[in-house]
Amino acid sequence: MIEFKVSDLKPNENNPRQISEAQFSKLVSSLKESPWMLKYKPIIIDENNVILAGNMRHKAAIKLKMKSVPCLVAKNLSEEQKKELLIKDNLNAGQWEWDTLANEWDTKELMGWGMDGYYFHDADEMLSFDAEDDDKPIDPAMP
Repeated sequence: MIEFKVSDLKPNENNPRQISEAQFSKLVSSLKESPWMLKYKPIIIDENNVILAGNMRHKAAIKLKMKSVPCLVAKNLSEEQKKELLIKDNLNAGQWEWDTLANEWDTKELMGWGMDGYYFHDADEMLSFDAEDDDKPIDPAMP
């Protein structure tokens, strides 16, 4: 891993991934609060400093006026492999195990770490979902 100047990195013009303003704000806040995490999820670039993974982290680093960020240089990749990395880095795989989160994790911490888009019951701080539709959060105002 090598530190690169943020200004030396080139956004990938073929990046198909976009995030909402709200998601971007959360990313900026996360990097501001915990910049050390970039060492464990560095930006991946090719030999020409084109970003293969981490375009939004790069954009957030610019907003935060960071001077440098940790990067991994992916060398000797074919164009096909670069495209594959670009897509696979952005896949959201897996699902949350809601019972474990509800019973073994602190809800306030989870919400502070960005899970505030999910619905938590304030009274008992448990994650709750409608039994008829496991993918759809229930309305937190419902009893």
